[in-house]
Amino acid sequence: MKGWAAADKVGFGKLIDRLTEATIAHLTAQVTAGAELIQLFDSWAGALDGEAFHSWVVEPTRKIVAALKAVKPSLPVIGFPKGAGAKYLGYARETGVDVLALDQDVPLAFARDVLQPVAALQGNLDPRLLLSGGTGDGDADP
Repeated sequence: MKGWAAADKVGFGKLIDRLTEATIAHLTAQVTAGAELIQLFDSWAGALDGEAFHSWVVEPTRKIVAALKAVKPSLPVIGFPKGAGAKYLGYARETGVDVLALDQDVPLAFARDVLQPVAALQGNLDPRLLLSGGTGDGDADP
């Protein structure tokens, strides 16, 4: 898919546009039916950089958020560009999401000092903690 995106930006862009419009239609129906918040997951975000990240992650998210806020301005929207690293900041500033969901690889100091002034934060929990029931090092408390 990444190869197609690089080799045929116009064709791939048409796919992203269709997915964006379908997502807007689906989520608008969810909001109309009573959804109180929306979370957008982008599991591909960490694989992209520079222009590709902006074109295939930021812009579609910005369009989705704007469309949802047009229906319900107070709707909280959580964005989760998994693996985005330092690109979280631009994502938060450019997309209009209210909350950033962070993966476990985001340094806590970066989250606190750089991201928290821009958006509310959630996540950053290492999934191994759920399995171990403790600190993540395998030493679960009884």
